[in-house]
Amino acid sequence: MAEGGDWEIHLRTLSSSARDSNFSNDPASDSSLLHSVRKLIQLCKSENSENLIARVYPQLNKIFQRSVSSISQSRSSSGLLLLAILQYFIDYGEFVLHDADPSLRTFFRSCLSREFADPVVAEATLDFLNLNKRKILLTFPTLLPQFYPLMLKLIAWNGEKLEKPFLKVFPGLMSPGSFLPLFISLVDLPVLTVALEKVEKSSGPLIGSSIATIQKSAAPEMLLALMDEAYTGSTIGDGGADSESEESNSITSDPLFLELLKDENDGLAQRHWTSPGMEAALQAATSVPSDRLKQALKMAPRLLDVYFSIALHDVNQSLKCALIPMLLDRNSKLFPDKIFSYEVRKRLLNFMLAAFHQSPEFVAILKKPVVDRLGEAYDSPEKTELALQLCWAIGEHGGGGASHKDAARELFESLELLLYENLSSSRLGVGDSVLGSSSSTVRRSSQSRLLCFVVTAIAKIATHHRELLPRARVSLGKVAHSRISDARVWKRARDYLGLMNEPAICLSVLGPSGPSSGSIQKPGTINWSEGKTKIIANIPFYILGGQEGPPHHDFSLMDILPASFTSQINPTTMVSAAKIKSIDFFRKTPRDLTEASLSGAGISAIAAIIIIFLFGMELHSYLTISTSTAIIIDKSSIEDTVRIDFNISFPFLSCEFASVDNRLNITKTIRKYPINRHLQTKGHEFNSGPITHTPKHDEKVDETYGEGSVALNSHNFDKITHEHQIVVVNFWAPWCHWSRLLRPSWEKAAKVMRQRYSPEHDGRLIVGNVDCTKEADLCQKHHIQGYPTIRIYRKSIDVHDDLGIPVHESYYGDRDTDTLVMKLDDLVSSIGTDSVKRSTGRTLDYTKGRTAPLQEGCRIEGFVWVKKVPGNMIISAFSGSHSFDASRMNMSHVISTLSFGSKITPMMMSDMKRLGPYIGVGHNRLNGQAYMTSLEDRANVTIEHYLQVVKTEVSGLSHNMIENYEYTAHTSLIHSHSIPAAKFHLEFSPMQVLISENSKPFSHFITNLCAIIGGVFTVAGILDSILYNTCKLARKIDLGKNY
Repeated sequence: MAEGGDWEIHLRTLSSSARDSNFSNDPASDSSLLHSVRKLIQLCKSENSENLIARVYPQLNKIFQRSVSSISQSRSSSGLLLLAILQYFIDYGEFVLHDADPSLRTFFRSCLSREFADPVVAEATLDFLNLNKRKILLTFPTLLPQFYPLMLKLIAWNGEKLEKPFLKVFPGLMSPGSFLPLFISLVDLPVLTVALEKVEKSSGPLIGSSIATIQKSAAPEMLLALMDEAYTGSTIGDGGADSESEESNSITSDPLFLELLKDENDGLAQRHWTSPGMEAALQAATSVPSDRLKQALKMAPRLLDVYFSIALHDVNQSLKCALIPMLLDRNSKLFPDKIFSYEVRKRLLNFMLAAFHQSPEFVAILKKPVVDRLGEAYDSPEKTELALQLCWAIGEHGGGGASHKDAARELFESLELLLYENLSSSRLGVGDSVLGSSSSTVRRSSQSRLLCFVVTAIAKIATHHRELLPRARVSLGKVAHSRISDARVWKRARDYLGLMNEPAICLSVLGPSGPSSGSIQKPGTINWSEGKTKIIANIPFYILGGQEGPPHHDFSLMDILPASFTSQINPTTMVSAAKIKSIDFFRKTPRDLTEASLSGAGISAIAAIIIIFLFGMELHSYLTISTSTAIIIDKSSIEDTVRIDFNISFPFLSCEFASVDNRLNITKTIRKYPINRHLQTKGHEFNSGPITHTPKHDEKVDETYGEGSVALNSHNFDKITHEHQIVVVNFWAPWCHWSRLLRPSWEKAAKVMRQRYSPEHDGRLIVGNVDCTKEADLCQKHHIQGYPTIRIYRKSIDVHDDLGIPVHESYYGDRDTDTLVMKLDDLVSSIGTDSVKRSTGRTLDYTKGRTAPLQEGCRIEGFVWVKKVPGNMIISAFSGSHSFDASRMNMSHVISTLSFGSKITPMMMSDMKRLGPYIGVGHNRLNGQAYMTSLEDRANVTIEHYLQVVKTEVSGLSHNMIENYEYTAHTSLIHSHSIPAAKFHLEFSPMQVLISENSKPFSHFITNLCAIIGGVFTVAGILDSILYNTCKLARKIDLGKNY
């Protein structure tokens, strides 16, 4: 009782907050509201009350919408309140039929974009995402990748204190659409921090609101600035402003900063690094870095570690291939901090080499950007290091492998060009006079190192592709004879020339790191039959590692002895064999002391056959799974529900009025498709549309309304619909209550239309009516099942159904005279444009009209959840503003699928063939059954199905517990005085069937096997002894011996 009183109090708090004018515009300003929301959600989880969940939802939804709408004017934080409500939407969205996806996107777009700088909201957001990470990634996989820029702003602003929970969320930011843009954003995380601090400096602590204002106002200013730059040559941000405010404005209007401050992923955008505002901001930030910037400089490399780890293991080849050119481009465009640049470049190069190792063909595919970077090798130390690594990758992977000879040749030519350019211009000596001794030494050292790698790459790629060997010998010969200042370069070229004269050794030293497809030779082995007889004893292997001297080797005798030899000298083998033999239980009799007999051979053969036969029987028994069945009381709780899947076709029930009534709003789980009488689907899914109220009629009925509409019948209907642009027809019945309410309004509206658009002079609009009691065939031809039905026929429509009836619209709006006149005027004004709109697929306004079903039948498919109590599922025609002629309703139907509980997949059934006699027989007993009636034979017929449902649980060995529901069905036809229906009466049995699978323990199998072998061997020995001794005794008797 106390808990019930508590939730009543908190629910009243929510209701009063939603109604109170003081808080209706800003619910977040109510300090007690958040406590009430959290308490109610906690009670929903603890009590698991469907009533409480349903009562809380409207209030929470209203508070959520008002909080979102008041964020821009509110001075209070709405983040915690919205997160609490979002938790309710995620937990109970399926029950209350609320799609949480729009609400989550609204929170990110409207709330978090303004409050990400609030540490409490930021931490609560990460906790929320981690708590619901699995459900968000499965149900809303595009949410986090879409808002990854906003999440990066959150971590950039709040720093390392939120890094640990952010790293748990980080993998969810990656998707095929965000993979490449996310890399750029991670590299520019320090720049993002600078941009955020600039916004804070110019606008104060409300940084999120200031960014929103900048983003709204910056688009037209940026467009004008870009146009000015294109036509006048001036750059964005020029203006010579010296004041601090003008500097801040130029910073926030810079294109890079605007790109960084975005909240959503809008694809891969080009970022410029040459704007004055950008350079000034970065220079000022690096001179005196803030604590927040220092944290961002430390976090970015760690985030890149996670990013590259996921990229190597989970990302497809095409995305990794697309990432490498971006990586090459950004290698020299990093935030100007030495430690940060070093850490990031190290990770970029490591990932590039790892990607080339995984997919060597990338070297050939990306030859264009690779060649471009080789051409920039001497522009800066960073580009020199990148070119060095690329040279290593080209040589190590043979320019992409044996299948990419053209690409390998182009890469080889690029290496030659780089080599000849250095030799011809003497780069190793030019410029030393104008540089200091220290800088010139560093320059010469880096260039010599690069040349060593170029020489090695040329030798290795020529070893992979033998057709390039002559050119490689020429190139290396020029280097060897150049005798440039650094001896390491020309000595390396000389050594490689010597290796190339020994093909076997060259392939072992410079060949691929693994066995290639064209050769079975392994790395490090030498096939001397391919070389000369001379053995080169001093091969300088150390040159591949760039070491100054040969490696140090510490060999021991045990390292080179074969394993078989070492096992022979194992000290444990020297233990006395005599002591071990003393414990032998099975002493052996010398073969010379035994005697074989024909009887023993025969009994041995028979015993072996018996042992093999019994072994097979025992093995079959061991492998056979035994099954036990028991009937127990169903242990399901009162709150448990059962899913009912169905697919039922009604050839004579229109989708326009077909409804499923089980006292639940199930429109999201059921779909309707128009079908013809042959059960063939015609057209797309039929959407009923939101008809939320009873149509309005004229308040006063004028009995002297007269006849204003044209009476249509089967003789003049087709003629009139083909001669006029628009024909609006009222299909009615005199006995129908709704038809009698509509008739005065309809005739008065028809008179007004006749006066405005005379059929004799204008002819664009005809308002008609059809009395379905007199023209029953015409109404049936046009699929009329409810009265009154207003249909709109257009002359310009060329789509027809199977009976040749043009596709038309149904009107469901208000039925008073003014509304009808307004609707008819709109139809006339739409002539000439409406056909174009319909052809482009424009959605109709459901308050005015929508496309009527093409066929008179309907296929209803979907599922419902019901409690395990006796109940009904009823399918019938229903409308709150139409009447139905029960004598004309035919509820004949064909059941394609009707099952309870989870479906047993074919794979699962294949593993459960042994359970065939126990399960699966009654799972879909009504599938494929047809129940057809004829109006000529019996009218007003309701088809009732009585279903007894029994729960079956299977506890298997190779799968988890399986729940299955089987049922029996009995059907009867009942003459009904009301509207006919198809009724399914459900009764769940209080008992359930439990099927268990049991296997024989392996210990029993071994025990029985030993018993079989020992028993047969013993019995055979006894029989052999008896037979042998009997024969021996018989021979003695024949010889006359008594002993």
